[in-house]
Amino acid sequence: MGRQMSGAVGAFVVAAVALAVSAPASAEGPGSETITGVIVAKTAADVRTVVGSVVIARGLFDGSGKRDDLVFRDGALHLVSTGVSFELTIDPRSCVASVVVGSTAVVDGGTGRFSNASGTFVGALRGHALAVRNPDGTCSAEQPPRVEVDKFTEEGTLSF
Repeated sequence: MGRQMSGAVGAFVVAAVALAVSAPASAEGPGSETITGVIVAKTAADVRTVVGSVVIARGLFDGSGKRDDLVFRDGALHLVSTGVSFELTIDPRSCVASVVVGSTAVVDGGTGRFSNASGTFVGALRGHALAVRNPDGTCSAEQPPRVEVDKFTEEGTLSF
C-alpha cells in the first residue's frame, strides 16, 4: 500500500469517527450510542473534498446530521482515532478499489456544548473508490482515488 493511499485511508478513518449530531441542551450520559452514515468524496489536484455526508445516531440521543470537519453549530468534538485493521483490493480491469478499515476512537473533550465530552467507539468503514491509472494503464495504489463512497458504523459510549 502506498503512502498517499494510506493517507487517504487515514482520512476515511477520521471521517468515519468524526461524525456527530446536535445533542440535547442538558448534560447526558454515559450511554450507548451507534452512529451510521455515508460519506461521498472526490479528489482533484491531490485535494480530497467531501461532497456530501449523512449521519444517523441512535442511543443516548437520536438524530441525524452531517459531517462538518469536527466543528458543529454548538461546539466542536476532539476525537483521537486509530486504524486497527486495513484491507485493500483493486480490480485491475476497472480500477475499482474496495477498502475495509477497522478503527477505535476516543472522544477527548471539545468546545462549547461538548467541552466535557468523553467516550469511546469501535467501528468499521467499508468503502469503494475509483483508483487513478498509472501511465502504463495499471491501477495506482499510490495516488488518492478520484471518487469514493464510504459507509460506516461506529458503536460505543458517549457522555457530554
